[in-house]
Amino acid sequence: MPSMSFQYDPAVGPVMHILFTQAGALSSQEGRTSGADLLIDTGASITCISPELAKRIGLRSLGKESVVVASGTASLNTYLVDMLIPFTKPARTQGPEAQTLPVQNIQVMEYLGDTSRYQGLLGRDIIDRGIFMIAGWDGKYYFSL
Repeated sequence: MPSMSFQYDPAVGPVMHILFTQAGALSSQEGRTSGADLLIDTGASITCISPELAKRIGLRSLGKESVVVASGTASLNTYLVDMLIPFTKPARTQGPEAQTLPVQNIQVMEYLGDTSRYQGLLGRDIIDRGIFMIAGWDGKYYFSL
């Protein structure tokens, strides 16, 4: 099970850099890929990305869904993506310093929040596939998938 641990800023929360591309592009090796910082959010049931990220990788909306957000309800675009989640290889492993774990054909939702520190939310649709822990005593978060 690939694992990672990173320092995080308690004022922001745990943020992870993830690569995105159009659904199906990982297997065909076609399409645009773009990275984005996502806040790991255990309160989000689905992963969300900014409209800017969706535009950068050329996503087309699957339609809109009505969802409950902090300020009430909203009708937001949904998209289908492939994700590459980077993990650091253990020191005893030969080869490149990092490996990526593909997560394919994931439905994500538009994120309309402040994008100054991150461009979306990593939701429970991904978090629940692994183990996530925040260790406040050492200012790190740990994620295994």
